[in-house]
Amino acid sequence: MKNSIILISILSALSMNAMAQDKVNISTGQIKEAQKRAEKALAKMPQNTALHFDWSKVPQPRVHYNGNLASSAISISGLNDKVPLASINPKKKIKVFVSFSMPEESIRRYAEQAKYLAKGDVVLVLNGLDKSKNFPKTIQHMRKVVKGTGAEFDLDPPSFVRFGVKQVPAIVVYTDDPMYEAKCAIQGKRDNLKKMEHFVGVYGDVSIAFALDYLDNTYPKSEFTPFIESSLHKLRGLK
Repeated sequence: MKNSIILISILSALSMNAMAQDKVNISTGQIKEAQKRAEKALAKMPQNTALHFDWSKVPQPRVHYNGNLASSAISISGLNDKVPLASINPKKKIKVFVSFSMPEESIRRYAEQAKYLAKGDVVLVLNGLDKSKNFPKTIQHMRKVVKGTGAEFDLDPPSFVRFGVKQVPAIVVYTDDPMYEAKCAIQGKRDNLKKMEHFVGVYGDVSIAFALDYLDNTYPKSEFTPFIESSLHKLRGLK
């Protein structure tokens, strides 16, 4: 069968060549020559020309939907149990809880102290609006209070709930790691989330430096100690 296929192919080529030269007759000599060429071609071909796939080396689909959307989402995003819950950039931070019920001079002092720490390490947190009851006006008001300090601030009522803040001012040191928290939530790692809830804090109209010094002495060698002592080093001399 293979011989016939090759022979037919060669004869077809000869026929096309003859037609191109206005010759339609193929001689016996040409046929014999074609047979010899076919035999030579067959001799050069491998004995087993069957197409064979090693399916173990063929890339398989990376995602299989198993009927559970949450599980599939975890698999797709790589957040399965085989992947360690490693954070991209875990950071200890400070929240200073304030309110417009406080003297604005006190809020301003916290903003002034915050500028001595690394950008992003301290944020002033408000629980609600000022007496205008208007969000844009409240933001404008707060910007005026902290003007020139570069202090960051948020209108963040959920933080008051999370840290159980019942009065202001309050200063809290905590771990800020939204990426890690999201991974734990997706995977149902409740114990890990509970650890993320750890924090230390102080109530009272005291400076950030005083609060950190108090926490450093009250909770020695805690997970927050390196951050607290590093921040204190930057704040030395302030009252």
